[in-house]
Amino acid sequence: MALTEVSHGGSVPELIVINRADRPLLLLDGEELIGAKQNRVLNTTILLKEKSETVVPVSCTEHGRWSYVSAAFADANVVMASKIRAHKMMSVSESLAAAAGYKSDQSEVWAEIAALHAKAGTTSPTGAMHDVFKARERELEECCRTFAPVPEQTGLLVVIDGEVAGFDVIPEPAVYALEHTKLVKSYIIEELAQAGQSAADPDAARARATAFLSEVPRSHQRTFASIRH
Repeated sequence: MALTEVSHGGSVPELIVINRADRPLLLLDGEELIGAKQNRVLNTTILLKEKSETVVPVSCTEHGRWSYVSAAFADANVVMASKIRAHKMMSVSESLAAAAGYKSDQSEVWAEIAALHAKAGTTSPTGAMHDVFKARERELEECCRTFAPVPEQTGLLVVIDGEVAGFDVIPEPAVYALEHTKLVKSYIIEELAQAGQSAADPDAARARATAFLSEVPRSHQRTFASIRH
């Protein structure tokens, strides 16, 4: 697989993904790609066809750089911080509803990354979200050891302070296992940035999760055309 800018000049909201494999490739909403002219995250989950070349919609997660540091992108091993990802997804949904494609509110993304740096007490010369994760790497690794995946796990439902903070599902256990740590980090990084943490109540969290899952079948759904290969 190769991930590159769409041209030498680049385009902030788009990248090209070349899948050279003989099988489909899953790209997860919010996964961060670092390098090239600036770091980006994917604006939607995409299952790329085998032997395909696809222009994919992205958001910038590094406000202060527009210059090459590498020819192609690398996997940052990070999924966008959960609250920022949720807001990004909302703006993408609004864009789709307006028939404007898989576009995010880029200014909002930059503002929320800056706010995350402020809360976490971290800095970045280019305003890069990835620098928050790097600065808190040791704490993230310690927490991830606590929340290791279990056999045949296919999803993650996160309850924080009695409220559902997120729900991620990847139906294939082997694929989910590859993404588990990234997803856990995306929730933990937000909490590491908060002051005055309260103790968890496992029984209350379990009850809230059960109630949430019972509500999911009744939730409103909208469908949109997928990314064209």
